[in-house]
Amino acid sequence: MRTRANFVVCMLIYLLFMLSGCWNQTEPKDYAVADSALYDLTEDGKYKVTIEYMDFSGGSSAGQSASGGGIVSFITETAEGTSVREATAKISMTIDKKVFGGHNYVRLFSEAMAKKGIGELLDYFMRSALTDETPYMVILKGDDTNKIYTASLGLSDTIGTYYINLEKNEPETISRGIFITTLDFIKDYYREGKQPVAGTLELMESEEKTGAGAGDTSSSGSSGSEGASSSGDSNKKNKIVYQGLAAFKDLKLVGYLDGIETRAYNFLTNNMGTTYIPISLGNDTITLRVISSSAKIKTSIKDNQVSVDINVKVGTKISTFGGDQNIMDKSVQDEMEQTFNAQIKGELEAAIKKVQQEFKSDIFGFGAYFHEQHPNEWRQIKSTWDDAYFPEAVVNVSVNSVIYRVGQLTEALIEESS
Repeated sequence: MRTRANFVVCMLIYLLFMLSGCWNQTEPKDYAVADSALYDLTEDGKYKVTIEYMDFSGGSSAGQSASGGGIVSFITETAEGTSVREATAKISMTIDKKVFGGHNYVRLFSEAMAKKGIGELLDYFMRSALTDETPYMVILKGDDTNKIYTASLGLSDTIGTYYINLEKNEPETISRGIFITTLDFIKDYYREGKQPVAGTLELMESEEKTGAGAGDTSSSGSSGSEGASSSGDSNKKNKIVYQGLAAFKDLKLVGYLDGIETRAYNFLTNNMGTTYIPISLGNDTITLRVISSSAKIKTSIKDNQVSVDINVKVGTKISTFGGDQNIMDKSVQDEMEQTFNAQIKGELEAAIKKVQQEFKSDIFGFGAYFHEQHPNEWRQIKSTWDDAYFPEAVVNVSVNSVIYRVGQLTEALIEESS
């Protein structure tokens, strides 16, 4: 009996070693790793998909040094199809490696695609084993969508890494954009009383000349040949400007907010990072840095009229000051706070009014607050919230700011003219 027990134990230990590891493992060099994807429509209404790949085999002359010492090359491939899955599958006809989408950082959508509706795309993202919900959602303004893959990318090598670096730094400097993952977008779509939003970018002419460098994948990708040229070409490259947001309603693009309006959105949705806001105090200009922000929203309904009361509290510090006023004086600080409050209040009200009148899409989530605070009433009005109640809602905004720090300089540092 003892011998039999020992035999069973030995067999189990043997099987433990034999069955460990991944049965279907694939080496990184055997993968074509998706870094970004662009979804567009052709003139005849077909789906057009462009995917930017990273190749870790080091076989391309357009490679860049990887952090591990190897060479990574970047290519873009484009295909069309009657469905997004067909278009994606056709790309595999030109890629000689197994496609891996787990490291895709950003999904770009053309205006035409976003206005048509992205419901079918979201369905594909949620069903396919090659995709997931972590990539960021961005709407690309303009018609020449593929120029994004020949645009200047600053210090980054690919669109995907450019966007990830941007996502880490933009909220700490200006907060005029938003960063929404596919999962965030889907959650907002299914959340009662909240419509989804996405980030936006557009291409603007840059003084930089076209040529080999970051963002130029023309030597290794079929779609990269458009808009790129050899070094010394007098044609100007495009640069990426990332600000604003795209408002959706029923999974269709209905309009944009600009950078200032998107900053207001961040205030209202408690997504404000760091931003610098100049105010005028007499003849002086003072720049305040927002270091904290909190918005509290209460809703009510009376005689079939919805009211939304918003109180925003903001903590600031003086960033720059040029003038002859004594900023250590409490009365001067009070005046700065009042001026700041009035300015931000105006920006918030303007953004809300635009969304109510032009979009009729509750991207701020006022309906979600109403749902939480008045569940019984919500059941009666939720079906017509976006089209009837939200556009006519009375919104009252108040802003209260505090200047926590004025800095170590008690006077403006201004050189006297000789």
